[in-house]
Amino acid sequence: MSQLYCKFCDQTKDEEEFSRKAASKTGRQSRCKECHNKYVREAWYPNNRKRQQQSSKKWKEQNREHVKEVRLANFVRNAPYLESIEQAKELYGRKVCEICGRIPDGDGINNRLVIDHCHETNEVRGVLCSNCNVGIGFLLDDPEIVRKVLNT
Repeated sequence: MSQLYCKFCDQTKDEEEFSRKAASKTGRQSRCKECHNKYVREAWYPNNRKRQQQSSKKWKEQNREHVKEVRLANFVRNAPYLESIEQAKELYGRKVCEICGRIPDGDGINNRLVIDHCHETNEVRGVLCSNCNVGIGFLLDDPEIVRKVLNT
């Protein structure tokens, strides 16, 4: 494996420690990854914050489907009650609250669908609008409390 010199940290490192750059003689950046990340974090980003935010926003708008897929994958990875991305897609594909039958238009945090699940067993119960999900939560997921509310 080839070695390259980083003039910023004054060290010689394996070429894998340098990002690729086709336009350079070595095919690698002149800064090692560690120095480059430090430069971006401490010097470039603070001076170009607005520009970076606009660039990021533009990229996300142009790549909506990719962003949606990545967000869904991250959601599934962190949701122990979901087995796969396909299961999440199938559930969200239902589009109708399984309690009230409403079709949320997605405008605002309280007007969207959520995947309802038992917090003790992680069993998925269905898809609910935010209002029905919050209602169940306020009633402590207890059928007896729901019966009492209905009978008062």
